[in-house]
Amino acid sequence: MKFFVSVLPLIAASTVLVHGQTSSGPKQYYLSLGDSLARGYQPNGDTTHGFADQFYSYLQTKGVPNYINYGCSGETSTTFINGGCPLWNQVRNGYGQTPQLTAALSFINSRPSQVSPVTLDIGANDALSYFNPSTCAVSATWQSDLSGFDTRLRSILSQLKTALNGTGDLFLMNYYNPYQNQCAGTSVGTVFATFNTTIQNAAFDYGVPVADVFSAFGGAAPPNPFLSTYSWITTLGDIHPTTTGYGVIAQAFEFNACYATGDFCFSINPANQQTIPGSSNTFTLNLNPGHGFAGSVSFANFTLTGSNPPSGVTAFLPAPIALTGPASAVMTVAVAPGIPNGTYGFSVNSQSASLTHLASSQIMSVVPQYTISIAPSVATVVPGSAASYSVSIAPSGTFSGAVSVSLMNSPAGVSAAPLTVAAGSSGTLVVSTASNTTAGNYTLGITTAPVTGGATQNSTVQLNVQPPDYTLSAAPSSLTVTAGASAPYTASVTPVSGFASSVLVSLATPPAGVSAAPITVSPGMSGPLTVGTKPCTVGGDYALTLTGTVSGGPTHSTSVNLSVNAAANPIYYKVSGGLPADTTAMFSTPPSVKGDFSLQASPGSLTVYRGYSNLFGIVDIAADGSGSTSSPVKISASATAVPGTYFLSLQGASCSYKHSTAILLTIK
Repeated sequence: MKFFVSVLPLIAASTVLVHGQTSSGPKQYYLSLGDSLARGYQPNGDTTHGFADQFYSYLQTKGVPNYINYGCSGETSTTFINGGCPLWNQVRNGYGQTPQLTAALSFINSRPSQVSPVTLDIGANDALSYFNPSTCAVSATWQSDLSGFDTRLRSILSQLKTALNGTGDLFLMNYYNPYQNQCAGTSVGTVFATFNTTIQNAAFDYGVPVADVFSAFGGAAPPNPFLSTYSWITTLGDIHPTTTGYGVIAQAFEFNACYATGDFCFSINPANQQTIPGSSNTFTLNLNPGHGFAGSVSFANFTLTGSNPPSGVTAFLPAPIALTGPASAVMTVAVAPGIPNGTYGFSVNSQSASLTHLASSQIMSVVPQYTISIAPSVATVVPGSAASYSVSIAPSGTFSGAVSVSLMNSPAGVSAAPLTVAAGSSGTLVVSTASNTTAGNYTLGITTAPVTGGATQNSTVQLNVQPPDYTLSAAPSSLTVTAGASAPYTASVTPVSGFASSVLVSLATPPAGVSAAPITVSPGMSGPLTVGTKPCTVGGDYALTLTGTVSGGPTHSTSVNLSVNAAANPIYYKVSGGLPADTTAMFSTPPSVKGDFSLQASPGSLTVYRGYSNLFGIVDIAADGSGSTSSPVKISASATAVPGTYFLSLQGASCSYKHSTAILLTIK
């Protein structure tokens, strides 16, 4: 059977504000809408102690006789509107394959003024697609996906509010984050905070109260020690609430409904907090006026409960609040040094005239028995191999026991056998991967606890699972040569994750006049890559790309710079265009120039007698400022040369330029 989960994320504590809130009060039917939370799913097979069931127990005391549950496991905001919930056949009060929204609207419209309240939890499965809980990596499209969810949520709220037509109450909820311990310090927290804010803003605009489940589950600060009590995340790796956790959600809805005429409701969030003696914690005191209530509420009588409560726990109560709508205030509780380990309940009275309400919470005093250090913080392995983390336990005070070390919520293909480390010593936690473990960067949660019992401590390390690879580098980063010379670079291959193949390093798409013969470099070694230039290579700065390739393996590149200074290029001469038979032209050593030049023959006409030779000069005038030079040319005529007058074309060419001039040759 395919198992669908409902991600219960959301991290940012929010003040529960309501825009235009009015209460219709309890009626004939309570309707629960949403996903697996509304259905009451638990991985132990229990679906009868969800928050809706426990909230209905409260509603029965307010005269609500009927309870309808349309919650569908795996429901998203899209399937809620359009249909296609994957486990539609397991809905407790089935409505076939009709979209849940359509079924809800039909139920409300067929019973005008009889349905109140309606609870809705939706969006958790939308958020599941925003991140990978195994790696704590966030999707690049999460913001646009969240925008789509916001549009759908507003459509759902609008249609439900219209159907209720002011005769029924609609309540929404935000979400706790079951992954806040294992993904602590990552951007997952930011995503969930934004998701919670999106729910809050939409609810505010439609006048829908929001049950603050997030705060009730302990807030945002990791480690959250209460996730193991309120959810199945620690024991079974399942994100759904336990019966206790569903009870916490139900109480959040009870507070928001506040079906008390002429009275108010009072609660304290979170339900408990862990603190170290000598420090303090803050609790939020929440107030919600019932129908017809008006007045000011004050706080008094902070009292530790239970047998033999310790001294040294002090509360700083906030000032009275003029209660005209939902409101909250912060209470600070300080725990003095020396308070022994234990869980201590406390209560606070809220008072308004003759009305008094008591709310309670707990403080867990946790004296650190040891400190833990783990090295390295980041390890890299090849799929199928293992990473070793050294876990050191430094005892505090008189602690001398052993500490158990285990991996929390390991991703698929990653595992580790539990480890026991004696105080004052170290042990090695071996984290193994499978040959098919997906490559990626994983944030692993590591939990430690005294074997004899005591407070747990959570830490995180990074595990990078990578296939064999390499990095390619070249040195130096830049060289300067004159055109015609060579530039000696060194290419280096650094293996990663056991890479063992040789790499062919070549010059990718070299510019004109620049070339290099490929070389083969073994992993962990370097090799000389010689980049050659030609005398006619154009001067300038060239960004060269060196590419490493492996047959059937990865390709990597690195860049170097080559600065070429233009060379002084020789001018080459030739005579064409009519040099008669039995005559020759002999040129002297040509001059060299860097730029353009002009060409001039002197004299412009020349007479040569058969059997003799004669000289004329070529004047090259260089435009690059190197001056002018004259090169003698000797033309010889044999005794058999044919007398006559000939027009000759004299050409001079360098790497980049070509010019010609004419002379008149007479043979006698």
